[in-house]
Amino acid sequence: NRSLVTGEFLSDRYPLYHRLDMKISHWYDYGRVQMRVAFGMTNVYNRQNVRRYTYTGGGFGGRSGGQAGGATFGRLSEGWLPALPFIDIGFGF
Repeated sequence: NRSLVTGEFLSDRYPLYHRLDMKISHWYDYGRVQMRVAFGMTNVYNRQNVRRYTYTGGGFGGRSGGQAGGATFGRLSEGWLPALPFIDIGFGF
């Protein structure tokens, strides 16, 4: 996702970050050993959160004679992972 950056230096902030994770687990007892099995999903509603921005220099838009006008920069956003299911198995002694 690439966009043109406008405004004063350090005048913009990252968008709000939020996600919903869910997990269901169950413990099984086998004498002195316990086993946990869990199923879950991270980022349940698949929100596209911004992890970071990468800025690229688009050069200087100048006039003839070497006089530089305002600089133009592009911004590329990198997101976090999408909705991912997982299985978790753990043991206790």
